[in-house]
Amino acid sequence: MGTRLAGKIAIISGGATGMGGAASELFAAEGAKVAIIDRNGEAAAATAAAIRARGHIAEHWVADVSDEAQVEAAVKAATARLGPATVLFNHAGTIVIKPFLETTVQEWDWLHAVNVRSMFLMTRAVLPGMIAAGGGSIVCTSSISAVAATPMEVLYDTTKGACHMFARAIAVEFRDRNIRCNAVCPGFIRTPHGLREVADLGKLGVDVSGAALAAQQGRIGEPEEVAKAALYLASDESSFVNGTHLFVDKWFYGDVSIPGLAPFLSPVDRGRGVERSSTEWGSTLGARKIHAHPLATVARWFPAPSLLRSATSSPGGEEGRQVLLALPLFSSKRLQQRRRRNRVA
Repeated sequence: MGTRLAGKIAIISGGATGMGGAASELFAAEGAKVAIIDRNGEAAAATAAAIRARGHIAEHWVADVSDEAQVEAAVKAATARLGPATVLFNHAGTIVIKPFLETTVQEWDWLHAVNVRSMFLMTRAVLPGMIAAGGGSIVCTSSISAVAATPMEVLYDTTKGACHMFARAIAVEFRDRNIRCNAVCPGFIRTPHGLREVADLGKLGVDVSGAALAAQQGRIGEPEEVAKAALYLASDESSFVNGTHLFVDKWFYGDVSIPGLAPFLSPVDRGRGVERSSTEWGSTLGARKIHAHPLATVARWFPAPSLLRSATSSPGGEEGRQVLLALPLFSSKRLQQRRRRNRVA
């Protein structure tokens, strides 16, 4: 048995299967007493039993974590049985995949209840005991969808954006009480949730084939890899890490950091002029998540801060070719002048 969570009591919402189940098993193996709170009672009982069979400590409670009364009752029971939580993993979540104009208010409310209100209810229920115990760590499952966007997932993307800021806001408000709060942000992972997402997107015409996923993040991730990231954030090894978003996506997020560019460039293309035919552009658009990002991200790839400009040209007399140019935006001196003006203002 490991000792990275020795002496800690961990409550894991959605801890029965998938990434949550992997976290329940790993946290227990690293010495934590684990309380699984999940609406799937059969799966939660099976996971808890498997953990106990390995000589570790785990109990389960059945609850809909979007329901205030059920959350309060489950947390109270877990605290009475195991003690006040010093680790909370807000993992419970689900997804709605459909064209935006076909979504309903009921689906919006339901998804926000499961993905967002559950974090609020669980955190509010756990925090008083965690503070009284001297502090602890809260980990929330966000997603690459908090900073990227996929067609047919407007509702889901919105909930994960909320998760991103929830984790950061809790971190700021409670850091003086020895509470840390961070988010773990998976890419496409081999779980029932992840595989259903891939299947449903494919049915709606979004290219998430094996080849597309290989291009985006190398391969599909495994739930244990996300659990290990959550373990780090839950443990004292991350004692000076607070309010951060830890991506577990093999740099999928990095590949979409420049608006409009990433779908069309391979890693070796970045930082120099690259040609792509219009057909190549169109064939990759649906398979990529694209989002705007501050200029600082661009600076990682170019010696000086740059903007990327798309221009139509006809190299070699061919029509319909696109040339991407990396153009210097500011010299170092001009950047310093701008910073000074901003400080004065």
